[in-house]
Amino acid sequence: MSGGIDSAVTLTIALEEGLDLETLTFDYGQRNRFEIEAARRIAHSFSVERQVVFVLDLSKLVESPLLEKRNEAQRDAKRSTYRDKKISQFYVPARNTIFLALALSRAESTEASDVFIGVGESDRRDFPDARPEFIALFNSLVKVGTGCVEKGEEIRINAPLLMMKKAEIIRIGEEKGVDFSLTQSCYQPGPSGRPCGNCESCHTRRIAFHEAGIEDPGWRA
Repeated sequence: MSGGIDSAVTLTIALEEGLDLETLTFDYGQRNRFEIEAARRIAHSFSVERQVVFVLDLSKLVESPLLEKRNEAQRDAKRSTYRDKKISQFYVPARNTIFLALALSRAESTEASDVFIGVGESDRRDFPDARPEFIALFNSLVKVGTGCVEKGEEIRINAPLLMMKKAEIIRIGEEKGVDFSLTQSCYQPGPSGRPCGNCESCHTRRIAFHEAGIEDPGWRA
């Protein structure tokens, strides 16, 4: 759980399947520290008490605006490079690969049957590790890279929002009782957690709530 809209709605879908859930949130050196607490609040709002926060510092391995501050020239250069490649400037190299690998390890060690990841249509447009072929290949990896098959077990990687636009995800969340005021979407919030209103994620969120015809209770003035 990232503390955002998609992971909150994904949580409700997993709950409806009657699974005994544990949430896994990564403290990976992200600039937005507020999303970690947001993930905890969302899980608690649905009475999911087993919450794991795994700490790893990706800034020691990779560079991304989500992990470290850059001067304007560096930021513009990175933005231009990723625009040419149709990849978001906020892409963290192989982040979902790392997160899913750790989630898979946790699932196998606890004999869990399913791993859920909240990626949607906007993610698969901008992030290569959030696309259908990536999820499909990761499910194939489970069969050859773990001891599940030998033990006659199966772990499924589920991405129930993969083909959904953000507005549709918001409508589903509204129907399922998600309190969107608990969610945190901004890539670079202020010291109090106030959304910047200018980043890609704020822009996507604003448009999505407008298209969904729902007022965003998470937008703090």
